[in-house]
Amino acid sequence: MKKNIMIIAMGIIILACIVISLSFAYFTMTTTITNSITYNTTFDNGYNLTVDVSGNANEVVFGISEGDMLWSMQNKVAASSSTTFDINLVNGSSGPITCAYDYVWIWESGYDNYALTTGATLEFVAEVDGASIQVPNYTTSETKIGSGYITALDMETANKRVDATVKFYNLTDYDQSAHRNKQYKGHIAVKNAVCGVSLADYIANNAPRSGTSSVGSTPWILTSDRTDEYRYAGKNPDNYITINGELWRIIGVMPNMQYSYDENSPKTAGSLVKVIRNNRHGAGAWASASNNDWAVSTLPTTLDNAYGSFDNVVYVTWPLYGVETYNTSSKGTAGALYNAERNIDGAGGKIGTMSGSWNGRVGLMYPSDYGYATNGNGATSGTYSRSGCLSEMIYNWGDGDYKTYCSSNAWLLYSNATSSSVGTAYSFWTVTAYTSNTSNVMMISGYGYTGSGTATQTSYSIRPVVYLGPSAIINGGTGTFADPYTLK
Repeated sequence: MKKNIMIIAMGIIILACIVISLSFAYFTMTTTITNSITYNTTFDNGYNLTVDVSGNANEVVFGISEGDMLWSMQNKVAASSSTTFDINLVNGSSGPITCAYDYVWIWESGYDNYALTTGATLEFVAEVDGASIQVPNYTTSETKIGSGYITALDMETANKRVDATVKFYNLTDYDQSAHRNKQYKGHIAVKNAVCGVSLADYIANNAPRSGTSSVGSTPWILTSDRTDEYRYAGKNPDNYITINGELWRIIGVMPNMQYSYDENSPKTAGSLVKVIRNNRHGAGAWASASNNDWAVSTLPTTLDNAYGSFDNVVYVTWPLYGVETYNTSSKGTAGALYNAERNIDGAGGKIGTMSGSWNGRVGLMYPSDYGYATNGNGATSGTYSRSGCLSEMIYNWGDGDYKTYCSSNAWLLYSNATSSSVGTAYSFWTVTAYTSNTSNVMMISGYGYTGSGTATQTSYSIRPVVYLGPSAIINGGTGTFADPYTLK
């Protein structure tokens, strides 16, 4: 079967107008990018965001031969058109400002109503800022197809050049005759911008560095144990945050993380805020079979379906090296476990199908996250101070004074906190494999020490962890249970 399709794409950023007919003729495409300001908002706090395509006007006319639409040209791009546009942020205030925004698809009225060919997943595709998405079926509403952000330091101007492309695919496995003689028209725009201080910048530069818990009156700190990392430590720090109407808690700010807002987009390195759900996701198996490779477990899919689409959650490259041993003084401390999880200086292990990394949105905490969450007895030095606890293998935190001062004062031991309780110390899974075999996974006992369990065990708690991208803009709150941080 041979097909002829005519597509006309016109744009404000990209304005796509498609005329499609199926015959044995030739294929042409005309694209016009117009000079226009599609978004221009002046904010009250001294910063101005504009999206500008002026200077990027162009017209492209080209022909595609009949051969490019042959049935044998399986899943090939029959035609495409690209442009660039600029997003500018002028910051006239002190301190860094971040603006987060959506890329949206808007269908034009008065044309045919596009619907994706039955059974297909990609046909008419919009690619913006590295993300690629099938253009939605016709609707009178705007449809979000991606997210972006831009940051300007104090009293500076930032510019971001964005690439945008529309593509139409020749699908040889599907009947595209429903598009015969149809004309579709729509465009991409930048909408829903919010500006302010990013959550990561706020924690790193403005959040309180210490305090006393409202429950139990125990001290807590916001500390940096490793370069540019900021972690909350203590029995009940003021690190509560509301995300999509749920209460979560901030583990800390993690620098140089590889992330993207779209699963298949190129990753960017940046500082992300790592958070854990206050209430556990029940208890259950880490995997349905005795396999300790997180990347092939079914649990990531379950958690992603529940929490992956929450606001500002990003795809992250999670280091997934295993721990070879956790009950020796040289390999069982928080620092040693951190190195093993990330294979720093070759400290990590792999077994079976493990690849050493995983691209996903929702995981679990690492064993080292729990270790770094202790504030010890609150002293600046001594056996049971924070530094003293971090010098001891976590395997010993389940007994005696180490339990009293180290594990009991690590907030990540507890989940399901309330206004009057730090929560319950359930035994819980981590994301890290124990590589003595292919079936065991690292866990934290409710008594406060590290251990391992077979992946199919169902008695351990599941505690979802996600990373929030730079688009997370702080709105208010003080971080307490009663007044959690909120996002715009």
